[in-house]
Amino acid sequence: MMTNTNRILVLDDVLANQRLYSAALRTMGEVIIANNGQEGLEKFTAEPESYVLILTDNTMPIMSGMNFLQQIAKYKLPSRLMISSDKYPDDMHKTVVRFGGLGLYQKPVSIRELRQIVTELLSEGVSPTLEEYFKKNY
Repeated sequence: MMTNTNRILVLDDVLANQRLYSAALRTMGEVIIANNGQEGLEKFTAEPESYVLILTDNTMPIMSGMNFLQQIAKYKLPSRLMISSDKYPDDMHKTVVRFGGLGLYQKPVSIRELRQIVTELLSEGVSPTLEEYFKKNY
C-alpha cells in the first residue's frame, strides 16, 4: 500500500460528493471522509497536525461546515476551503475567511480546477488559481 504524508480531510454528507472528492484527490494524499461537521471535528482534533488540507461543505446534518470552521479557528494550519452551493456566497466567503479559511468555492466543482488548486496549495502553500477564482467571484 502506498504511503503518502498528505492527509486531506473532506467533510460532506453526500455520498456522491465523497466519492468524487476521493477519486479526484487520492493521488495527492490520503483522503479522510467525515459525514458532517461533528465527525470532522472529532477526526481533526484527534490529530490536528496530521492534516494538510480541509475541504468542507456547509449544509450538513448535526454540525454545519461553518460551525466546524468556527470550532477549529484557533488552529493556524491546515488550509481550509469551503465548497458549497449555499446562497449568499459573498457573505459566506467573508465569514469563511474570518474563521481562518481560504474562502468559498461554489458548487458545481470543476474537478480539473479543484485538482489544480489542491496541487498548488500542497506544493506552494498558496493557490494562484484559487486567488484568481476569488477575484472573479467576490
